[in-house]
Amino acid sequence: MKVLMISDEESNGGAAISASNLADGLVGNGNDVLRLVIFPNFRQDNRWRTQHFWNRKTWMEKAFAKSVPLLPGNLKNFFAGRNIRRILHKEKPDVVNFHNILWGIDQGYDLSMYKIAASGCPTFITMHDMWNIIGYPYDLEQIKDKRILDNWQIPAEHLKGHTKEQVANLRKAIFKNENIYFIAPSNWLKHELIQKYPFTEKRIFVIPYGIDTEIFKPGDKKKLKQSLSIPDNKINILASAASLEHVNKGFHILVSVLQQRINADIRLLLMGDDRIMKQLSLPAGLEVISFGYVNNDLEKANIYNASDVLAFPSFGDNLPNSVIESISCGTPVIAFNTCGLPDLVKKNQTGWLSETVNIDCYRQSFENAIMDLKNGIDLSITCRDFALKNFTINKQAKAYEKLFRGEGIFGKN
Repeated sequence: MKVLMISDEESNGGAAISASNLADGLVGNGNDVLRLVIFPNFRQDNRWRTQHFWNRKTWMEKAFAKSVPLLPGNLKNFFAGRNIRRILHKEKPDVVNFHNILWGIDQGYDLSMYKIAASGCPTFITMHDMWNIIGYPYDLEQIKDKRILDNWQIPAEHLKGHTKEQVANLRKAIFKNENIYFIAPSNWLKHELIQKYPFTEKRIFVIPYGIDTEIFKPGDKKKLKQSLSIPDNKINILASAASLEHVNKGFHILVSVLQQRINADIRLLLMGDDRIMKQLSLPAGLEVISFGYVNNDLEKANIYNASDVLAFPSFGDNLPNSVIESISCGTPVIAFNTCGLPDLVKKNQTGWLSETVNIDCYRQSFENAIMDLKNGIDLSITCRDFALKNFTINKQAKAYEKLFRGEGIFGKN
């Protein structure tokens, strides 16, 4: 099977990492995968083929690619549409799978690409978050605890001069195409898509992300703590995100919780871009070890394993890779019962859930987790079993292949 995967990034960010894991699984099963991206990685060890959306082999092609962001919107979209038609004609894929085209707009990526691809072959859109559904993070409008979000408003760049209704109607017109199918990594996102666009109900399917469970696996916690210079005299709380400053990751919620307690019994570990540390006031006396942004999966796995629990106070995430990775390493999670997190965090199995998106509720879950860990509660085996059952790359790839062949799609054999 020949699969054309289209995304902004090849390997940077959660959506790109998920797409790369899928591509790896598809190639491993004998499929031909071409990644069409705005921002390529071009690593030598990739198992798939990679192509820059705008060819940059000749000096003229390079000059044109650099000039695209300067063109008027309708003109750059025209050239991008012509380019995608050329690529489709040349490659003749059996299916097209979009994985994120949100940040490639300056390079001509446009929602009309969905229709262009669907005119030639079945097209599948992997819905990575609420932006794919409506064009902006609408779920943040529902947060009632004003200590979390104080009078939050949709950033102007998300609407790009349109009203919310215009943005929704544009998607509605495209999503009605019967040759376009949707894949939601979480049950929450499936529900949200159907709520916004009821006509998609028979064309949306839930397939969770897959990760490399042979890298993200349990290790010797004591040895790993020693190798990372982490003393074993406290409960080690890990906070992890590509960028801890993103408001929906909720790091400020964790800081609020820590400010309300005596922290002699815990140590805070940070993995990710921690520039926000300069803006937020951590409590005096709290021991903090920051690993910064970690790009190597094995290093990430070692840090998950050296941690006793992952504190993940996000209130706007679909199916975050960091939570799956942590669980696969046997490290449980403290999270809110919102978005796609209930698909991952199960009571007495993979962690602790706060039922309400509220700082006080998260504080209570945090303290419950600390007490359970002090009392010797060990969820490492149930975490690992849950990950192996639900989130392997092979399981994800086989589920996609089944859909790509039309199996399980209403109206097809």
